[in-house]
Amino acid sequence: MWTCVAQRPAKRRDTEPCDTQESVERYVRAHIFCVLGTVVFPDKSTTSLNSKFLPLLRNFHRISSYSWGAASLAHLYKSLCRASRHNCKEMDGPLILLFFIWRPYMGVGVPDVLDVHMGICSTQSLLVSFECIEWHPTDRVRRQFGMQQLPPGPAFDIGRDHYKRLTGAQNHDWGQIYSQWVNMWRFDRYNTLQLGEKIIDFHPLPVYYEWYTQQYVIHMRLSDRVAGEEGGVDEPQ
Repeated sequence: MWTCVAQRPAKRRDTEPCDTQESVERYVRAHIFCVLGTVVFPDKSTTSLNSKFLPLLRNFHRISSYSWGAASLAHLYKSLCRASRHNCKEMDGPLILLFFIWRPYMGVGVPDVLDVHMGICSTQSLLVSFECIEWHPTDRVRRQFGMQQLPPGPAFDIGRDHYKRLTGAQNHDWGQIYSQWVNMWRFDRYNTLQLGEKIIDFHPLPVYYEWYTQQYVIHMRLSDRVAGEEGGVDEPQ
């Protein structure tokens, strides 16, 4: 972990002026590093930044080519998984993304500069961010992309890689360790975009209503048992 002390950058700026291309790029890297650790990939720490981001800043001219949005979304999904546990008392992660995800439902339009890229957001694929491997199940939220909701397919099984956590300093080449997942993201994300009929009204399609009824109604039904009365052996609990 790299500790970010506010006084040190101020002192360095006094002794190392930005008078060369190298010095400008050095300060830009430091700023990007702080943004990554506090905005794009925040955690519960308020005094340190994770050093795993540093290798990404070596080649300054490749920074803009990385899939920062997908990686940040993977980080958010991982945070939501941890927050769903019964013993979790705090939540971290890029929570600002939750606001942008819900903007269409709040009556707030998506800026034009982002709207042209909404198509790729519908890809049903893996999201990879260092040790975080998450599935992007857009087939379950097709309405968010303006399409009729169809019965979703089975959940993708990531296996043990989904539960990987960083504990302490680990100098791993995650791109190599997770090469199969990285390749799925790299080559398949354009082949799994959500396509289909646009929403005419918000009434569910009959095929989706039938699927939803079979899958979930039994879990949502209110019990008609009297307090203290036990149900039959074969009756679902």
